[in-house]
Amino acid sequence: MILSLLAGAALAGPPLAGTCQTPAAIDALAGRGLAPHAFALQAPPRLDGRPGAAPPGGGKQVYGTPYEQHLETENFTINWWQAGVTLAMAESAAAALETAWDSYVAAGWAPPVSSDRYYLWVLLDRDLGATTGYTTEYFTSDYADGYPVIWLNPDYAGDGPFWASLAAHELMHAFQYAVRDYDGGGEVETWYWEASATWASELADPAVDGHQYTSAWYAATADLTYSSTVDARQYGLFVWNAWLDGEGLGPGTMHQVWALSAERSGQPWDAITAEATGQEMGELWAGFTGAHVNHGLAESALYADIPDQGALEDGVGGALPYLGSHAWRAEQDVVVTAEGPVLLGGADGVGERVHVAAGQRLSVTGASEESASYTLRVEADDAGAGDGGASGDSGDSGDSGDGGASGDGGAGDGGAGGEAAPEAREDGGCGCAGAAGAGYGWLLPLFLVARRRKG
Repeated sequence: MILSLLAGAALAGPPLAGTCQTPAAIDALAGRGLAPHAFALQAPPRLDGRPGAAPPGGGKQVYGTPYEQHLETENFTINWWQAGVTLAMAESAAAALETAWDSYVAAGWAPPVSSDRYYLWVLLDRDLGATTGYTTEYFTSDYADGYPVIWLNPDYAGDGPFWASLAAHELMHAFQYAVRDYDGGGEVETWYWEASATWASELADPAVDGHQYTSAWYAATADLTYSSTVDARQYGLFVWNAWLDGEGLGPGTMHQVWALSAERSGQPWDAITAEATGQEMGELWAGFTGAHVNHGLAESALYADIPDQGALEDGVGGALPYLGSHAWRAEQDVVVTAEGPVLLGGADGVGERVHVAAGQRLSVTGASEESASYTLRVEADDAGAGDGGASGDSGDSGDSGDGGASGDGGAGDGGAGGEAAPEAREDGGCGCAGAAGAGYGWLLPLFLVARRRKG
């Protein structure tokens, strides 16, 4: 059966090389765009919505007719039909999927729609070309609101960490469909699906380092607004969830945000995150970037650095959109304040007046809905703060000590992440609650902190 020949399917043209196409599938499902592949909207014939016979002794069934080559595990039916696809590829995908399944369910995620009665379909299809995989929904009389089906490209199975991370990433999309209505789609909606699915690869199996390289795609575009998907930055923004679930607020924070999103259909993720965490999004983002630029995250040694704008000197500055960030380096102990609608983040949190020790870095994050300029006032820290701390109240961004992981902060060569082809790792692509910190009352006299997305 040649899957690329589905009559009547509208195709959007070649997908971005080395990425998953779940965002494009969501846009097509929401009526915003064309289907990225032949079966993004319409199920192939064998997925006909007619349940197969129940296995002896009961248990899950195949929702449709399996292909000639298939493998069933506790929760999945893995199917393939092309030359060059092997049982070993299916078995390795199945192992990663079952590991991820157990991790997500144990963390409190509701299982995907249909999975209580049926195996979740996983199709290994070499006709996906440059696309590494995607997860879509099909609709039947049994599942009028849709049930998820995962497509994986077995041409990328040779990279074990990538293949495992890709499987975990796409499975998280299946869990996400059970939580949130994607409404109108678009980057304001889909960026967080991808930032979350890529981070889920870590949650699925922390021993597999197959996604960290995508951090470079955020680092290179850190000065863009939070929801931008330029150069596939949304996949690299898994580092935002790494901070939320780690040094920021603690394990389960990403899940907490997603749980609230089920009740906030149509609202953008910045507003949902602020409500779920009880903190302003700008404060959180400044705490995240302050930790990130100072290697204050658990796996910072595997993450790419945000390029700095230069040395901290009095009068330097720039312009930033909402939640876009710059990094500046300190060549001596200094105290920094800002003029303009921005937030400052240091190694030990966010503050109105931030001490930055020599060798550490300062993050500056836009807090205005519109792009706005800022100027930094920099003076020598004669008191010798030395600890890089922020004065006054500070966010709970963790104790970075001497700046966190030593390492060069590079993306590393550790496999593939959420969804990018191994050979495309330098070019971009996807592959497919703890306690709140201290208050930030000092911010209000200075400027309004924008919670909503930039238009």
